[in-house]
Formats: sequence, C-alpha cells, structure tokens
Amino acid sequence: MKNFLFLLFICLSFKIFSQDLNDKIFPKEADSIICKITSIQKNWLYYDHQEKKYIKNDYIHISDIRYYLYNGIKTTAIEHKSKFIISNTLISATSISEKNNIMNSSPKDTIQTFYLDTIKTFYLDTLGKKHACLILLSKSKIIKQANQLIKIQLVDSLGNIAILLPNQISGYWINGVFYKIFKTIYNGKNVAFFAEELITGKASLYVYNGERLNNESIYIFKKQSETEYYFVQEKITTKEHTATSNTVQNSDGSASSIELLEFHDETPYLNFFQSYFSDCSEITLKFKSSWYTYNDITAAFRDYNKCR
Repeated sequence: MKNFLFLLFICLSFKIFSQDLNDKIFPKEADSIICKITSIQKNWLYYDHQEKKYIKNDYIHISDIRYYLYNGIKTTAIEHKSKFIISNTLISATSISEKNNIMNSSPKDTIQTFYLDTIKTFYLDTLGKKHACLILLSKSKIIKQANQLIKIQLVDSLGNIAILLPNQISGYWINGVFYKIFKTIYNGKNVAFFAEELITGKASLYVYNGERLNNESIYIFKKQSETEYYFVQEKITTKEHTATSNTVQNSDGSASSIELLEFHDETPYLNFFQSYFSDCSEITLKFKSSWYTYNDITAAFRDYNKCR
C-alpha cells in the first residue's frame, strides 16, 4: 500500500510539474526546448525540462539562442543583452556612497547590472538622415532624466552598445517626442544638450531642464522667419545669475551671441511674449485681456501657429 501511494504521489507530482513547463527556448542550431525557465542571468538561462521520465536541470548560453519565451513574452538574444548592461555611465550618475552601497549589497559571485527599458525608435544623424534604432533608457527616473538630455545609448543590429553624445547626432525620438541638439557657451564652457520639442510650426518651442544650464528650466524658441533662438527662463525667478551672455547654434549651424532672459515678475514676462507675438492680433488681444498667465506660454505658441 505504501509503495502504491508513493508511486501515485510521484505520478501526480510529475503531472503537475509538467503543466508548469510553459516556457520555450529556441537555440540557434537545435530544436526548441519546452521548459520552465528558473533563472535569467546576463549570459545564461537556467531551466528545468522533461527528459524521459525525469525532470532535468540545465542551462544554455545566451549567445547560443535566437530567442526565448518566458511567461508568454518573447525576448531575442539582442534584446536580452540590452536589458542586462554593466553601465559605468549610469553608475557615475549616482553618488560615491550610493555606488558603494550598490556594490556592497550585491552577491560576491555576481556583477551588479542595471535593468533598462528598450524602445524602438529613430535618430537623426548630423546630415539630417533618419535611422531606426533601439534606445536604452534606465528604469530609474532620476538616472533617466539625468542622462536622456546629454546622451543616448543605442543597441546596433549585432547587439553592441554605443553611446551617442549631442555633437554626434542632430536629435532623436522617444515615444513620439523629438529631442533636438543645442550647442551653447555657458559660464565660459562649451556645452551641448538635447531639448524636448513642445511645439513645432511657424514658431517652434523647446524646453530644457538639466545640469548644463544650472538645472533651470529654459524655454528655447524661434519663428521660421528667424535665424536665432531665444533662451528664456520658463518660470518667474528670484535668483540672480551672473551669466547672461551665451552663444547658441543657429538654425543654419552658425553661432551668435544671445542673452539668456529671466524675469522676476509676471507682468514683464507676459509683456515680453505679447511683444514677441505682436504679428498676430488674436494673440495680442488674448494677452491684453489676461487670457494667458505665465503658465500658458505653450498654449500661446500653439495658438500662434494657428494664426492667419
């Protein structure tokens, strides 16, 4: 009786486990493997699979597979590699103490990695040619914001990682939003960064909020008829900055000296934009009737692009 119960237990266990073999691995030079993936590492997949009457533990190197299905989600070898990257640039974005805490908390027999999102998108080269690419973005909001405006990380068709800086491309798209390259001299230093496009049309508006301009949120804009961009601080400020004269790249690639404008009161701020949009009577009327506040500048650009 005991032997019968033992055999019954084994059979039921085997049946239950076999129902959990819902994953698949597709090697490059072998048939697909029906299995249960138990661990996903940077270079290895560990899995359990059925071999005759037994369940066998096994593993396979990522370079030996085409793709795998885990919990119904398909991941190619290239996509896998892009998600498990040892990134010194990301580590350097954190403080020294944070870096030490990360490394000390990691198992001694493993290497700390940063898991990234991968987004299929496009970038513009310096000649304005559009290229399809896979861009990597950190899942950490702080790191993503810090890096996204000064560099992007790409994965090429071979799975290699490349870091592109603002002076190497003209811009890129993330989730349909365009980020344009700008070059300027700020506090005596040459700086380059990507600014987010907010409005495009007869008048284009961008915003940049990063370390290259003292972590201040700056509107960057110009009309199609203009060659130079205006730099205006987005919010009313009580801060005084000593650096107001900068050099910005014009639309034709040349450089000229401009003034970084900042306002300490809402009235002169709105008066500036009322004057800027004075070639559209509808916009002028809205400013005079207090239709716009200093929080409505993007709406003013949008309305201006509809003005006839």
